[in-house]
Amino acid sequence: MLIFYIRLNSLAIALFGLALIVSACSIQKQSMPQLIPQMKQSWLNIKQGQAKKNLSELPKVALLLPMSGQATIIGRAMRNAAELALFDKGSDNFTLSFYDTVSDPQTAARMAELAINEGADMIIGPLFSDEVLAIRPITQISGIPVLSFSNDRSIASNGVWVFGILPSEQIKIIVRYAAMKGYRRIGILAPFNTYGFETTRAAIETAKISGASIHPMRLYTPESSDSLSDMIKSLAASRDYDAVLLPEGGQKILNLAALMAYHDIDSHKVKFLGSSLWANPALLHEPTLIGGWFAAPDPGNRKPFLEHYRSVYGNFPEGLASLAYDTVSLVAILAQQPNKSGFSANYLTQPSGFNGVDGPFRLLEDGTNQRSLAILQLTTKGIKVIEPTSPSFLKPSY
Repeated sequence: MLIFYIRLNSLAIALFGLALIVSACSIQKQSMPQLIPQMKQSWLNIKQGQAKKNLSELPKVALLLPMSGQATIIGRAMRNAAELALFDKGSDNFTLSFYDTVSDPQTAARMAELAINEGADMIIGPLFSDEVLAIRPITQISGIPVLSFSNDRSIASNGVWVFGILPSEQIKIIVRYAAMKGYRRIGILAPFNTYGFETTRAAIETAKISGASIHPMRLYTPESSDSLSDMIKSLAASRDYDAVLLPEGGQKILNLAALMAYHDIDSHKVKFLGSSLWANPALLHEPTLIGGWFAAPDPGNRKPFLEHYRSVYGNFPEGLASLAYDTVSLVAILAQQPNKSGFSANYLTQPSGFNGVDGPFRLLEDGTNQRSLAILQLTTKGIKVIEPTSPSFLKPSY
């Protein structure tokens, strides 16, 4: 079990900046984890004998991450990002403690119970859906809000939010944008599983309110190449569409694209639509996908965070690190409210939402989230932003 406690004030921030300057001038570069104990001790020495806030009066936030076990690399990157946000925001209005879940649901439940017993007012994390399900009964009985990193909307509930970028949100945005651009007969080819059902349902719901229709719909068995081939043949035979939604990524979308071309589904006549899984340079080598659109966080918004992280830790972070940065940044805002009112559901679900590394976001009463994403296009010269992120939920661009 690993528990680590941090509280910052202006002196700590000054020490942090000084430590970075010193480390940059030294022969052997120090990482953030090496610097933190030095800063913490210096701060304690300086503050000794001075009047301090009563720590018991400050909001306490617990961060549950897999800092050991199978997901150690992701967990450590997310912890680094959380610490980075803590120093960037410079808040001394809350305390942050880290708890190691070891990627295990039972351990996550024990850590959540321990955090609550130690006075946690909010829990950030855990990372995996089964861990969230394990801690949910404990946090709901205690009335402690949870901002999990999962993007599985099925586990969202009262007081337990999924903070990951939901597949359904990506599909809603790209279908709405396609309809706005005149593509109103949209076919879909999706896997016959929970992910495929969620994306298909989101496409149908959005099409209804956007003046579009989803037809034909073809769901294939992911494990069967014959099923995939049969569904593409059926899709090719229909031809009653001007766009096709393909919510797959990695090698699967490359295989799909090759089969689409083989069955004469021409990307010059049919607009291919995707999800954030398309934010992969490897897809640029597949001619069939060139010109396709997808919804994802604006890479221009993420770039400063990525460069900042690398300047401190010496490498780029894992993809989910931005979620940890944004949640801790959000807590810095919440903690400014009097009497811990920022941790209430009313404040968390305010309609205007909040800004983050991955763009504007807001938390909804049902435990899900909504995000403002950019529209990107695969081109022969790279991945291009064709519609930037809407700056506000109150005045969306599309």
